[in-house]
Amino acid sequence: MRRHNLKATSRVLAQFEAEAEPPVADALRLPAKSPVLILKRLRLAGAEPLGVQIAHIPAALVPGLQLSDRMSLYEVLQTHYHLYPARARETYVAALADASTAQLLEIPVGSPVFGVERVTLMPNERPFEFVRSTVRGDRYSIVLDLIKNAGEQQALTLNS
Repeated sequence: MRRHNLKATSRVLAQFEAEAEPPVADALRLPAKSPVLILKRLRLAGAEPLGVQIAHIPAALVPGLQLSDRMSLYEVLQTHYHLYPARARETYVAALADASTAQLLEIPVGSPVFGVERVTLMPNERPFEFVRSTVRGDRYSIVLDLIKNAGEQQALTLNS
């Protein structure tokens, strides 16, 4: 977004604690029905809505967390809770916007979107965040750099 001279912001839509649903508990490696903080936000570029994001964080890791629109989640997680992301894995699937999401994203119902799931891990490989997002297909692109591992290339050369 910086490259396009747009400022990334968020609007908090909901924030509450609930029992983790089975897929969330599995992704976070938590016992079934463990309490998680659920943070639903509208992600914006400038004033344009680009995505709806629902983050799930183990409640035990973030006691008392209250996020406002002007706060960066990761900045708060790092400065107040000492949670530092080391790596994450995202999965994208093509989907169509349902009525609720379409309204938030200001697009027609049935518009193409990406459904995204991300698990974010700390340096010790413990997951601390599971996110489900829906992002606009007309404003979002995925770019992959596919690089052959140098070790694999060497092994292939030795075997040929």
